Amino acid sequence: MAVEALRLCATSAEWTEFHADALATSCPAPDDEAIRMAVLKALNAPIEFPPLADSLTPEDYVAIALGAGMPAKKAVVAGAIEALLQSGIKNDRISVVTTSLQEAELLRELLGIEGVTVEYHDLTDDDSLCFVGLTKNDRKLMLDRSLFDADVLLPITAVRPGESLREGPFGGVFPDFCDQETIARFRRVRSVVTAAAREGDHAAARRREVEEAGWMFGAPLVVSVVPGVQGGVAEVVAGDPNAVDIRVESVCQEVWGTQTPDPKELVIASLGGGAADQTWAAVGRALEAADRLATSGGVIVLWTDLDATVGPVLSKLLDADGLDRVGPRLSEEAGEEALAAWRLMQALERGPVFLKSRLPDETVERLGMAPIASSKELGRLVERHGTCTLLEEAQHVWLDPPAAPTSIEETDE
Repeated sequence: MAVEALRLCATSAEWTEFHADALATSCPAPDDEAIRMAVLKALNAPIEFPPLADSLTPEDYVAIALGAGMPAKKAVVAGAIEALLQSGIKNDRISVVTTSLQEAELLRELLGIEGVTVEYHDLTDDDSLCFVGLTKNDRKLMLDRSLFDADVLLPITAVRPGESLREGPFGGVFPDFCDQETIARFRRVRSVVTAAAREGDHAAARRREVEEAGWMFGAPLVVSVVPGVQGGVAEVVAGDPNAVDIRVESVCQEVWGTQTPDPKELVIASLGGGAADQTWAAVGRALEAADRLATSGGVIVLWTDLDATVGPVLSKLLDADGLDRVGPRLSEEAGEEALAAWRLMQALERGPVFLKSRLPDETVERLGMAPIASSKELGRLVERHGTCTLLEEAQHVWLDPPAAPTSIEETDE
C-alpha cells in the first residue's frame, strides 16, 4: 500500500489509464470476523506483557476506553470483550466508555451483548469525573469516573498515521476522557499547530504529557488499531505501551508511508472507507497532506462522499468576509472540527479547493470551495494542469518527512 497510496500522473494522457471513476469512495464492508479474531489474538498474546488471562482475576471490573475514530468499531470491541470473557471476566463486570453519546448508542445497538455496559464520557457532568492527581507541572489530572473506578483500564485507540504530531499509545485516552478545560487546552488549534510547526521540544513536551497521564491512569496494557485500506484494519497491536508504540510506527510506515514528491499544480486527495470514514476530521487530515504537495496557487481536489453536518466551528467559514479575520477566532477553538476548519482555511489561502461530496453546492461554495460532481469535470481539471499528484485514502497517508505547519505565536500555557 505504501507505493500504491501515492500515484503520480505525469501527463493528462496517463489519466485515461487511471480514470477518475476508479476513485469511487464506496467500498466493501470490512471483514468483521477477521478483525474480531485479530483483536482476540493480540490480547491473548500481547507483546512484552503477560497474556490477558494471567493479568486478570474473575472479580476484576474492566473498563474499555474506546478512542474516537475507531475503524470497524463493532468488531474491535467484540474481539476485546470476547478476550475478557475467555479470561474469566463476567459480562456484568465489563463496561465500554466512548467519547460521544451518539457513538455509545450506536455501539450499544451493534453489540447487543447482555450485561455489558456501554456509556459515554459526559463533559458537561462534573460528577462524572474523578481527581487522579497532580502532574509534574502541577496540573490537575481528572479522569472519567467509570474508567477511574475500574480495577483494570484497557485503552483501545485508533492510530492516525498521517498526523504530524505523534501522541503515542495513550493519545486516545488523554485528554479525551478528561475534563473540558484540559481537552480545550490540549486540543486547541493554536496549541496543536504551534507544536507541530516547532517540532522538537514542543512536540516532545506534548508527548510527555500524554505518557505521564497514561501511567497515572494506571494502564500498563494498551491496544492500538492501525487503519487499513478501504475502511479496514491493517493490524491490531496489544501489549506494553512502549513496545506497542514501536511496533505501530513500523506498521504505519510499511502500510501508509511514502516519500514526498515535488509539489504539483494539481493535487487530488480521495477519502477511502465507508460512510463512517467520510467525516470532517478525515477531510482535515487529507487537506494537511494535500496542502504539502500543492504548489503556491495550485489546486486541491477533495474526492469524497462527505455528507456531514457543518458544525458551529466550520460555520465560521460560511460566507467569511476575509480569511484573515476568521483565523484568530479559529485558532482559539478546539477539537477535530476546529482543526479541519483551520486546515481548510490554510488551503484556501494557498489556492483553490474543489470538493466532490454529497453536500449541497451552495454549502460547499459558502465554505469557500468549488463543488465538483463528476469524473468528467475532474478529467478536465487534469487536462488543464497537465501533471498532478493523486493521494488515495489521503486521510491516512504518512508523508516523509513529517509536515511542518505554520506556527501560531502563543504564550506559554
